[in-house]
Amino acid sequence: MTNRILPAQDIVSEQACLGACLIDGSVFDEVSGIITSSEDFYDPAHQEIYKAMASLVGENKAIDILTLSDYLRKHGKLDNCRGVIYLNTLADQGIVANAGSYAKIVVENAILRRLQQASYAINNIAQNEELNINEKIDRSEEIVLSVGLNKGRGDLEPISKVIGDVFVRSYNKIFGGAIVSGLPSGFKELDEITSGFHPSNLIILGARPSMGKTAFALAVAVNVALNESHPGKVAIFSLEMSREDLCTRMVCSLAKINNQNLLRGETAEEKNAILEAAVGKLRDASIFIDDQGGTTILEMKAKLRRLK
Repeated sequence: MTNRILPAQDIVSEQACLGACLIDGSVFDEVSGIITSSEDFYDPAHQEIYKAMASLVGENKAIDILTLSDYLRKHGKLDNCRGVIYLNTLADQGIVANAGSYAKIVVENAILRRLQQASYAINNIAQNEELNINEKIDRSEEIVLSVGLNKGRGDLEPISKVIGDVFVRSYNKIFGGAIVSGLPSGFKELDEITSGFHPSNLIILGARPSMGKTAFALAVAVNVALNESHPGKVAIFSLEMSREDLCTRMVCSLAKINNQNLLRGETAEEKNAILEAAVGKLRDASIFIDDQGGTTILEMKAKLRRLK
């Protein structure tokens, strides 16, 4: 007989967390900033109670035993939540001052349950004979990544944690003559406008066909990777162009050689030394290319995590 591992749970903390909200409805604001969803609770009754509390708050109603029991009764959920007596039991076990700590325990156990579920799913994938090894790895990474994406919410950051970096950047620009505070693109006019690329930036480059979007993006990638003072690491995902074509265009961009002339073999002999130098620089650059069509966002993130 095999012993199945019980899902991670802490029923007492779940009860204390909900009980604190029943004692003081304003505590729900703190709790809901930690708990990501009703499914963080293991007990189905606790899930229904938490959802009912969230609905009351959404309707600008107070949370207490009377309002909660009335809401659950109207929606046919009171018996599923073990009745009014159980709600009173929850209130007796709650401690308002510790509500945040209880909520964190609830979330930690929810994450552990997701990890346990992920391990079962990965084990099933590993035993699936219809999948090849690469498919098994990709699907397993997606499952683990999904757990990481749901590991809890961040909190509001006090300005004191941000203002120091802002001051340093501003000081360097004003007194140090530093135009670029972020990662330079290699294009002076653009960097003067943007101050370079910064963490968490999402930059979208758009234009009509054949306007030079790819050429510009590749030039930026090369400039970042070959930056003399702080060379960066660049990943390029191409859903249309092959890695050979991308490399050819980067070489031509760096060597200032017309791409079509190179492809047709019409490059002047005096350009050979420049071409060889460009190839040498790019060979040592931290540029990584993925040209698989149909790559999903999750797959990109998994590959970037491994690259990082």
